[in-house]
Amino acid sequence: MLKIFCLFYLFLGFSGVYAMEGGKYTVAGIVRDKGTGLAMEYATVGIEELGKGTLTGADGKFHLEGVPGGKWSITVSYLGYAPFTLAMTVGKDTTLELAIERLTLQLNEVKVRAEYNQSGTSMKISKSALDHIQPSSLADVFQLLPGYLSTDGDMSNVNQVTSRQAGSDKNTALGMAIIRDGAPMSNNANLSAMYGGDDQMKERSTVNAGVDLRLLSTDHLEEVEVIPGISSVKYGDLSSGVVLLKSKLGISPLEIRIKANPLNKLAYVGKGFKLGERRGTLHLGGDVVQAKPDVRENLQTYTRITAQAMYENQKNTRIGDWRYDIQGTYTGTLDKEKNDPDLTLAEDTYSATYNRFGVTLNTALQPKWKGLSKLEMTVSGDYTADILNRDKTVSLTGPMPLPLAQQAGEQEGLYLPTTYVSQYKVENKPFNFFWQLSAVSNFELGNTNHRVLVGIENRTAKNLGRGAIYDLERPPFPTNSASSRPRSLRSVRAMVNNAVFIEEQIRYRHLSHQLGLTVGVRLTNPDNLPSEYFLHGKWFAEPRVNLGYTYSGMQIGKWESALTIRGGYGEQVKFPTLDMLYPDCVWYDEIAANYYSQTPENRFLWVNTQVKNRENPKLSINRNKKYEIGAAWQVGDFRLNLTYFHELSNSGFESATNYFSFQYTKYDNPAVLPAGKPGIEDFSPRADTLLKSYTTTLNASRLRKRGVEYRIVIPQINALR
Repeated sequence: MLKIFCLFYLFLGFSGVYAMEGGKYTVAGIVRDKGTGLAMEYATVGIEELGKGTLTGADGKFHLEGVPGGKWSITVSYLGYAPFTLAMTVGKDTTLELAIERLTLQLNEVKVRAEYNQSGTSMKISKSALDHIQPSSLADVFQLLPGYLSTDGDMSNVNQVTSRQAGSDKNTALGMAIIRDGAPMSNNANLSAMYGGDDQMKERSTVNAGVDLRLLSTDHLEEVEVIPGISSVKYGDLSSGVVLLKSKLGISPLEIRIKANPLNKLAYVGKGFKLGERRGTLHLGGDVVQAKPDVRENLQTYTRITAQAMYENQKNTRIGDWRYDIQGTYTGTLDKEKNDPDLTLAEDTYSATYNRFGVTLNTALQPKWKGLSKLEMTVSGDYTADILNRDKTVSLTGPMPLPLAQQAGEQEGLYLPTTYVSQYKVENKPFNFFWQLSAVSNFELGNTNHRVLVGIENRTAKNLGRGAIYDLERPPFPTNSASSRPRSLRSVRAMVNNAVFIEEQIRYRHLSHQLGLTVGVRLTNPDNLPSEYFLHGKWFAEPRVNLGYTYSGMQIGKWESALTIRGGYGEQVKFPTLDMLYPDCVWYDEIAANYYSQTPENRFLWVNTQVKNRENPKLSINRNKKYEIGAAWQVGDFRLNLTYFHELSNSGFESATNYFSFQYTKYDNPAVLPAGKPGIEDFSPRADTLLKSYTTTLNASRLRKRGVEYRIVIPQINALR
């Protein structure tokens, strides 16, 4: 059935690409500033239902060709201006004059809430809503969504996204895709460098979890869209949902924001420039945040610096309108702790730095070819240097044996001093590369409008860090029952995922009735895996369907009314991370013979070392199956949205404990030792067995989410504003 499903939609896709167009019209016009009447260059004009869009030229004029007849909504967005939407009926070539208002406090109404799209599958948070809550990071934005609490942002701890739940869990955070201007922010190559050990490093780690939301400044964003339910097949490697971030671009006035409260301090400056005739625009912005966990805390601080440059341009060529933008981003943090001289030795230091550099290219061509409406390509790469430096004083109760084995078996060790300073460094340097190519075809069949999307993509994740670096004779955690040895993270295989997807949107309109169906499938193949792995060579399918019906012909009193009923089913797949696929080995060292002499050269230590490989070749995907049923009722300015959702994941990732028998030879001290340093032959051997444990990743987590999301919008009461 799956093969038939895929072949059927591949046929639809290719038939759509070569379909002959009919009943198509041109929508053209000009965009002006409502206050000054000036033409607005580089304004974004589009018809969201059809996926059509363009930029206005230097004269403020735009052209949208190949628009099928029917009722559509044309939208205009421009940085620093209120969003503009106009309902129109297209039955012939149409010319419009659109006036947009500057976004100021004098506007009659500024929306400060998340707005549902027409299908009800996603919620958009505009710049005016972002300005209203004055966020410090993306974590603050989610309080505008159903089910979230309004809180003062906490920048002192890792912030993970939650979705349709009370509390949080790593599978949900890991499975929420955060996509910035078409490029996913992957956490797949983030690797842990030490087994056990540093509690401070664990608290700050997002290994096998989602992106730390503190790293995402909202000052560079024009819009945030959240899809908690069933998303387009264009988005993959996810299980929980999608967060789409749209950056500021184009011409804008100088913007300065300063925020200060007892815990957080923030300053931002940004401006968009026109570089010259036909040279495009450049938007620059930067901010700095400093936070501490408590007003009484003076020893621990978190500092974040972000910068962004966005270049945009468009060309009118013989084959069609070509639009492209290039984005460069930087995010840097300094997580530092000072020591209380009354409680901690002066030698102890802790410093964690994070520097991320990213580049994204987006390009779109609207060709003048029949049957093909748009070609889009996104290419992105990002590199992160996540570095931990620490000097740690180790105090032991007495001389402690130290194993130095680099392989399993029996060998001689040495003794640690009772007090020493361990200096260690952890280099975690994930690199991610992404490209996606897609084609869109809009065509008509009978009384229905069709939009077919086909595409391919590749994701590559690799870690270039050296891992944990320290002197083996001065280990940072010598008392741990199990530990790791320094491992270069560069030795870990790259993670490569290839995907193809196809999706069709069908819209039928007749009088006051509108029926919409979106159906598609995504196929993903995890590449570059060892042949013994279960995932090797397999393709995983993700079918997704959304169906909606709207009746807008009702009249209740003097108010127009509309009722929408919708439903959907979808499967979303999250692949395991590099740390899950290739975890570090765990080392066990048991003292087999121990002779501690007051004469250092006569001391003798014999150690038995065993190594456990924590890889799980049977590890598979986390598949989340989602059902949704929703309704929306609008009477005048009153709106009611209800959504019942049901999500079930039976194969979430979970760290499980495995036990095994540690069998080794233990040596008892002889009654009479030699005068000098003894050898292993001087001891009496006997068999001994210990019970040991280690952790590995399994598909053992089961998570079910059920609930109702609702939103009630009450018309504005003029007396209250």
